[in-house]
Amino acid sequence: MVLGSTGCLGTSLEMVLKNEKNIQYKGFSHSDLEITDSKEIHYAIKQVKPSIIINTVALIGINFCEKNPQKTMAINAYSVFELAKICRQKKITFVQASTHAVFNGETQFSYSEKDMPNPINIYGHSKLIAEYFVKMNLKDYYIFRFPTMYGPRRNKTLGFVDKMIANMQEGRSLKIAGDRIDCPSYALNISKKINYILNRKFKRGIYHIFDLGRISYYDFIKKIAEEIGFRGKIKKVKDKEFPSLAPNPLRLPLKSKKGCTNVSWKKAIKMYVRNESIKC
Repeated sequence: MVLGSTGCLGTSLEMVLKNEKNIQYKGFSHSDLEITDSKEIHYAIKQVKPSIIINTVALIGINFCEKNPQKTMAINAYSVFELAKICRQKKITFVQASTHAVFNGETQFSYSEKDMPNPINIYGHSKLIAEYFVKMNLKDYYIFRFPTMYGPRRNKTLGFVDKMIANMQEGRSLKIAGDRIDCPSYALNISKKINYILNRKFKRGIYHIFDLGRISYYDFIKKIAEEIGFRGKIKKVKDKEFPSLAPNPLRLPLKSKKGCTNVSWKKAIKMYVRNESIKC
């Protein structure tokens, strides 16, 4: 049972899980299920009777979350508390999608699962509180932390990569931060890794899942531009040039002994552009 099935991760998870012969899949979008309504959640779980619930639902966007703290906490954190309680009662394995934004971005290295979280904005805090709620209620859980993701989606929300590609297709010049370091990852690769971990019943706990390599946003978008044939101007700037209502972690690359997809970020971009037939 996947919650948030039309988002970036949910869309790719459905593509992967529906192709598994030994898995019965049921996805729920926001229009199907209000995650903050415990009665709706109880009813859906009673109908589906899942052995695993994967929760990919989240409010994202630093500025949006800062402007809407109560809504952010309700969706990103408090709903997870209710889900974790239900999973404990019904003995369901619970999988919570989390984020590298639980860290402050001040490291010169990469964050492992053993590093201490220290979020610096409401979005990061809401996701970390959700992690605590999971660990507080359950032993049978996975918390998967992800970097910036890109991939197809069935809802109308646009992620960072979606917006940049749309701007390139419209012939607009871009300004991209060269001091923001990440390991941007293709949601399809991440979904395949999630399926691998669950199928092989890895030890319960926290995993960082990401494509191989750390890269600046500037170099990442330059590579996408090269792949889709964009010949417009891309200017390297500092992240501080983009107004924000809260601090934005600058360096959030991840590392993991078991969670890396082992697909390089360059190969992942080629896969995405080819699979989605993206051109300027």
